[in-house]
Order: sequence, then structure tokens, then C-alpha cells
Amino acid sequence: MRQCSLIMAAMLLALSAVGQTVVRVTPQWIPQAQFAGLYVADSLGFYEEVGLDVEIIHPSATHSSYQMLEEGETDIILCQLSDAMLFHDRELEIVNILQCNENNALVIVSREPVMSPDELRGKRIGHWKAGFSYLGFIFDRQQGLDVEWIPFHSNIALYISGAIDATLAMEYNEYFQLKMSGTPLDDSQVLYLRDYGLNVPEDGFYVTPRYLSGHEEEIRRFVDATKKGWEWARSHQEEALDIVMEVIDCHSVHSNRVNQRYMLATVLRLQENEDGIAPYFLDRERFEQVVDLFLDEGYIKTPVSYDKFVKTF
Repeated sequence: MRQCSLIMAAMLLALSAVGQTVVRVTPQWIPQAQFAGLYVADSLGFYEEVGLDVEIIHPSATHSSYQMLEEGETDIILCQLSDAMLFHDRELEIVNILQCNENNALVIVSREPVMSPDELRGKRIGHWKAGFSYLGFIFDRQQGLDVEWIPFHSNIALYISGAIDATLAMEYNEYFQLKMSGTPLDDSQVLYLRDYGLNVPEDGFYVTPRYLSGHEEEIRRFVDATKKGWEWARSHQEEALDIVMEVIDCHSVHSNRVNQRYMLATVLRLQENEDGIAPYFLDRERFEQVVDLFLDEGYIKTPVSYDKFVKTF
């Protein structure tokens, strides 16, 4: 990948000089298979084919993708719909240009078998400090569980240590890490929030209205090339993993191919609708259901217009 190669960087500078448009893109977290389509499109030249010089800039634990967009350090970000809706309502309007995930990956992993939500009543449950937990809080209130929420940064240590009774986790990430940690765990200990009316679509790409108004053609090309990257990853999963692992190694991220293979397969499944197809756009009806949910729960103050929030290419 060019992020780790001076030769490739020089090639990209040469390409930019002959008409490539620079586009800065920031995923929501460190390198992993969750973003495989982006890496594939970059590595295989899908962006270059449409005249784009895409620079992938990962955020840090203290500087989020949204902060980078707000401060003009990037042009396009990847984030969850829940977070995007809060950003849009409270701080800076953003526009969805490409929806990746159709289905929600948030789960609650319990130390004990849990046959119904009521068995979590009054339990100590871990949640991320940096967002991603809104649906867990909504689930708690809807079910009347009176959970004691315990914040953590980004790992599974609290659960493994026994300091908490359960934890929020992403099906494609922390859940698999827990399974691989040697901690006794089976399906009877997991609640999928999507099974309780909270199947809120997750990852999508977003831009500011100002960037959209001045770069609509470049965004259209970015969207097409990124879809191509995801579809290539879907039909060439091991080769896509080669690309993902190269990015991971370049950034010295602690992971392994087994973990990333599970993540990629799970993310690809979460992208698919009931017909087994990845539509790559945010459905109006599902969007409006999320708006109603967030209004009812007090997370947003005013209704959000689909036509203002979503641009379909």
C-alpha cells in the first residue's frame, strides 16, 4: 500500500500532476477488515482509474474522523448512522453518500447464559467511551433493565477480568476476540440488538454539504470505485485479506489473519439485505424509523430530512 511505500508515494505524486484529483478519506477507526472495500479500491487502482488520488488517513483514539472533517483535515469520513445523525443534529450537517452496512452488529455478551433481556436487569455492562453505545442505552430503557453502565476505551479486558457482568461488543470485532481469548462463551450468552427492533444500519460514507456542492462529480466517481472495491472483496476474500493485512502491518496494528477473516466475512454478510444483495444506499423508510427512534429517545431535537441527509449516486 502506498501509505508505507516511498516509491508508491512518488508514483501518486506523478499521477496527481497529470490530472488526478486528491480526495482525503478517513475511516472511523484503525486499519481492519471493516474497511476492506476502501483498501481494495485503493490498492488495485480503482480510484486511479476514475481520476482520483485517494489518501486514506486513519483517526486516532483522541482525534475522531468527525473532528477531522469538522476541522478540514479530511474530505470524506466513514461513520455509523447513529453517530452521523447526532453530528447532523447537534454540530455540523453531514450528508450520506454511500451506505455500506444494512444490518446492525451490536451485541451484548453476558458472562452467564441469558435467555431474555430481563436477566440483564441491574447488571454491570461495559460500553465504549467514544460513542457506538447509543443503541445499548436505548435497549436498556426500552426493556426497563436499570443497567449500570461501565465505560471502557476499546478492548475486552474488563469482561475477561470479571469486573463486569456483560459488555457491548461488535459482532465482527470484540465478540470474536472474546471467543478467541479462551473465555468460556457460547451463543446462549449473546443478545443481538437487531433482534429487538434495533436493526439500525451502521457504516456509511459522509461529506459536508459544502464539499458535496463543489465536488459532486468526484464524489460520484469515489462512490462507484468504492462499490467496485467492496464487490471485488466479496468475490476475492482471501486476496482482499492480503491487502487488509498489508495495511495492518504497515500501521503496526496488533491483529492476525484469523481475526480479520472472520471480520471480513461478517461485515460482508451485514452489508446484505434479505435478498442477499448489498444495495449500497440508505433506504428512506428505514432512515425515517431511525429518526423517529432518536426523536423519541431524546438523542436528536428536531426531525432530520431524508432528502437533506442522503445523496444517492
